Amino acid sequence: MRTPELRDAGASNNPNREFDDQYLTTEQASDYLREKKNIHLTAGTLTLRRSFGKAPKFLKISQAVRYRPADLDEFARTMGLKGLPERQPERTAQSAKK
Repeated sequence: MRTPELRDAGASNNPNREFDDQYLTTEQASDYLREKKNIHLTAGTLTLRRSFGKAPKFLKISQAVRYRPADLDEFARTMGLKGLPERQPERTAQSAKK
């Protein structure tokens, strides 16, 4: 039996050990980040970031991708340091004239 491949492998120092054995789907990881960390990344954005190597650490089990809450917590901590790009306000017809 193949063991899961850990991308960006690293030891987790999360004090919330009860979550360490939980594996979340990409959709669940998106919900976790939004609800627990106030980071709004859709499942599609996480998938895209994964393809560019900018996603949280994840497990690849056959074709399935899974995230550990401890790795999402670490990602959220580093995102707080780097910050997400601010969304630009949409231009209206009046602001375009100025």
